[in-house]
Amino acid sequence: YTLLACSIEGVKGVAFEPVPSTFRRLVDNVRLSHLDGRVRCVNMAVGELPGIVRFTTDGDTTNHAVADGEISPHVVSVPVITLDDALQEDGVPDVMKIDVEGYETLVLRGGVKTFQHQSLKAVVMELNGAGARYGFDEQNILDMMRDWGFCAYTYDPFSRTIAELGGKNTESGNTLFLRHLPTCRERLRNAPKVCVNGVLF
Repeated sequence: YTLLACSIEGVKGVAFEPVPSTFRRLVDNVRLSHLDGRVRCVNMAVGELPGIVRFTTDGDTTNHAVADGEISPHVVSVPVITLDDALQEDGVPDVMKIDVEGYETLVLRGGVKTFQHQSLKAVVMELNGAGARYGFDEQNILDMMRDWGFCAYTYDPFSRTIAELGGKNTESGNTLFLRHLPTCRERLRNAPKVCVNGVLF
């Protein structure tokens, strides 16, 4: 997602990756894609409060913060920063992707000012039920996002249309949260066409 978003002319981004070995791959990929000047890579976890959290290291794309009572032979301790603190240097983004394997509630709690800020227009969040390992209910996430002015939608790239959902996206792990829907629809209407494998979108 970082490489895809930040390859667009004029776009800059911040990518957080807590697991050191995965962080090194992130930095290598950013460098190989010639995006060093556009992407700030941060080797920290994002959570509710500053501190330290233990992370699994042998789960590849499913590495996660170790829950109370969870036993894992391969863990590493990593520093935690709140989203509000982490983005002071860069400012609030227009778009955010959150893929934290169930840690979403704590990311949101540490980013209240960020999510309330009207500059943030879209959030793509993976909601796959993994929050249950920490005792979190995803309905609370939907409620928090709604309180901040976001509604859940699906997006059809072939027709460039947005449709409102009654809850999280159950057909995909990713749920699209938008605010200022007329602005989003206007941008979709006016954005230039993109050719992918000979197909114009």
